[in-house]
Amino acid sequence: VPADPKNPGSQDKLIVQPGGLVALDPESGEILWRSPDANHDAAYASPIFATFSGKPQILAYDRDSLGGWDVETGEKRWELRPPKRGDFNVPTPVVIGNRILLSSENNGTRLYDFDENGAIRPDPVAINNDLSPDSSTAVFLDGNLYGVHRSLFRLDPGDSLKTVGSLEEDAFSDYASLIGGKTRTGKKRLLVAGMNGEVLLIDVDDATPKLAGRIGAPSDTETLLAHPAVVGRKLYVRSVSGLRCYLTD
Repeated sequence: VPADPKNPGSQDKLIVQPGGLVALDPESGEILWRSPDANHDAAYASPIFATFSGKPQILAYDRDSLGGWDVETGEKRWELRPPKRGDFNVPTPVVIGNRILLSSENNGTRLYDFDENGAIRPDPVAINNDLSPDSSTAVFLDGNLYGVHRSLFRLDPGDSLKTVGSLEEDAFSDYASLIGGKTRTGKKRLLVAGMNGEVLLIDVDDATPKLAGRIGAPSDTETLLAHPAVVGRKLYVRSVSGLRCYLTD
């Protein structure tokens, strides 16, 4: 988390989540603050830094809820518990303007707004139950939202959050990692790495996603859980059996 230029006493922080949140000096490793609930069980989603209604904060899950923490003090500003209990809380929250998108297996995909104090409003603006992933994080690309749960779904990120397109492939049947971007000619594409080892290139210029390319799994026993990495023109894909590198156009 970068230092707040408006606060002379602020400094850069490295946020870790051994249970609650802990802020470290990234150079010395010194503990700057520890949240009061530092002994709570952590969830799987990554903490994120975001600003809502002009209030910088850290958003993170514990086992049962999502919370917002003050960047400078570690004080918990708000907490959100979903209607249905038992989510694993693996998908990382997605920031869309002054809103946050949450996805989970028991509560579907929900869009929340924030009040003038930067606290989340407890009632969602919209809900979509088509997209109910237990692990995969959605991506926001050029005004549209894409996520995987047995199929690839395109959602309208506005007040309706309705499904406007979908695509079925074996790579979407379980966990999948998504990367969104544009080609040099302006085409919108998704790169999807499926748990079955396949890597798919999806054209999302139209409402209905279309398959643009596929790299098959090197074996029938391939399992791919790590998020792929793009470095320049190279794509790195790590599975339980090894590391693959592909050269992109």
